[in-house]
Amino acid sequence: MRKNDLILESERIYGKNRFNFDLIPETFHKGMRLTFVCLKHNEKFEQSARMHLLGHIECSECINEIEEANLEQILLTRNISKKRTEKLRREFIIKGKELYGE
Repeated sequence: MRKNDLILESERIYGKNRFNFDLIPETFHKGMRLTFVCLKHNEKFEQSARMHLLGHIECSECINEIEEANLEQILLTRNISKKRTEKLRREFIIKGKELYGE
């Protein structure tokens, strides 16, 4: 695969200016682990081009944001009170940091 094709497909999936591709070689195979940089969190992470193009993101900060949004949606659909929601959110964040680090 060519770097330019990866960039175009990534922009189609995630939008423009989401990742820095400077550390990626000009040509590679889709299973090769590549180094991406999340521009939102300035975090380097590695993953294959295949997984990247399937919509998986390995930036730990992005993962935390996605998991927190998912938790909030679950709590809202189960009609859990705001006070209980905040307590569960704090516990969730603490557990996430224990598992994945800051």
